[in-house]
Amino acid sequence: MPNSVDTMAVAECRELLDGHHFGRICFMDHVGVLPSIVPVNYLLDEDHIVIRTDAGSKLAAAVRNVMYRVTFNAPNCVWKG
Repeated sequence: MPNSVDTMAVAECRELLDGHHFGRICFMDHVGVLPSIVPVNYLLDEDHIVIRTDAGSKLAAAVRNVMYRVTFNAPNCVWKG
């Protein structure tokens, strides 16, 4: 059976996110060539996914470099921004 991607309702996505606290952030490296995937602990605060990171981490560097797309993945739910 082939894999498929479905769009889910915002309420369903919030429910799934609220039921977990571990996810992954995926972003391109500083050159924009290689993807980096970083495991993170998170919490859902209303419509915001909150992740705490160290100022010197790869994730903090990715956030400072907003020209690259960041994807967040938690079990059964993916967000692309």
